[in-house]
Amino acid sequence: MLTPEQYSSATAAQLLDAYENAEVAFDHRLIHALLGRMDGVAAWACGNPDNDILNELLELFCQSPTPAALPFLIEFARQYHDDLPEELIEAFTRLGAPSLEALLALYEEKKEEPGEIPFALACLHIRDPRVEAVIAAAAAADAEDGKFLREVYSDHAGGMEPFDIFRHYPEEAAPDLRAYPLDRRLEFLASGDVNYRLAAAASFIDTELDDKSVQPLLTCARGDEHPMVRGLAWQALESRVDGDKELRAEMKARLADAKADFDERGGIAVALAQHMAEPGVREAVEQLHTVPEGRARAIEAMWRSFDKSFDSFVTPHIEDPDSEVRQQAILAAGYLGMGSEAARIEKQFQDPDFRDDALFAYALCCRAEVSRPFMKKLLRQIDKLAQGLDGEEVKTVMQALDLRLEMHGLKPVFSSEEGHAHD
Repeated sequence: MLTPEQYSSATAAQLLDAYENAEVAFDHRLIHALLGRMDGVAAWACGNPDNDILNELLELFCQSPTPAALPFLIEFARQYHDDLPEELIEAFTRLGAPSLEALLALYEEKKEEPGEIPFALACLHIRDPRVEAVIAAAAAADAEDGKFLREVYSDHAGGMEPFDIFRHYPEEAAPDLRAYPLDRRLEFLASGDVNYRLAAAASFIDTELDDKSVQPLLTCARGDEHPMVRGLAWQALESRVDGDKELRAEMKARLADAKADFDERGGIAVALAQHMAEPGVREAVEQLHTVPEGRARAIEAMWRSFDKSFDSFVTPHIEDPDSEVRQQAILAAGYLGMGSEAARIEKQFQDPDFRDDALFAYALCCRAEVSRPFMKKLLRQIDKLAQGLDGEEVKTVMQALDLRLEMHGLKPVFSSEEGHAHD
């Protein structure tokens, strides 16, 4: 395992291999380490042209242009010369003069169908008769295209603003470990880095635990120094709650402890969502809802219980200024079938931060006939209300509509194989 504390002693190849294999996250710590090894980054990119982290590499080369990256950038341009990514053109432009000869050579190679190579040359803003000849050739083939290239070529007022790679990525993050083998996830659960432990604990949520996983999660839930790690570990133990009365009693006592941290109690509340009828559970969840720090997880526990008597706790928060609380309230309105709130949820279609959750919830709760034939009509109606759905959004709505059918004891109409968890 490569942890952030080891970044300073790792090579660029080790760092990039770890990121490509989803063993580390692309956060500020990794970026700083890579920017100090840009020749190594360029060597790795040139040796791995078919990698899965092209966008991140391009942004690194925009942040810290290095001529050593030219072979990689040119090979990328050779493959995608008809539609050059914006970041690739920017990397060439920020590198400046070293890009000129390489792009001119590529233009000669692709002269019959140059694609966007003339545009990349124009963006360099380097006065050179060979570039002007390329623009003239483009103008001869298409006058409008030639006019545009001349405008780009001549317009270089003020130069380029500094590139800031850091604004695109979090200061600290952890990889998604859900696809990892069990032994590796347990290794991360014992990491000295809190972000790794958070990711590891989260990877066990909504899964059936084997015996090997239970004790490490219990140890983490009872003793980790970070309350959010403890909360996620408790939540991961949900599948063991039904069959273990002692564990359930321990969790109920911890949930009822007003002195316990909100993040820990929140994870327990979600884990006990199906046990609201047991003494003390509902009361503790309702008490957690009264506290701003615990409200989002309390609402999540409420909708996971599928208990419609929680409607009144959800309604005030569908447009809550706290984004986590609002997200859970939107989902709660969907899962609890709160058709009276459909219009308020529809308003969230226009907010990119909540659009996906709102589409899912609206498909679950809007007033409509629940039948297999009508679900296809409802999909078209939601597409119209949302002013068009992209491919992933269509899948989200289909998923919700199938779930709605199943919740009414009917077979799904769009897919019988896809899962229905929405996060």
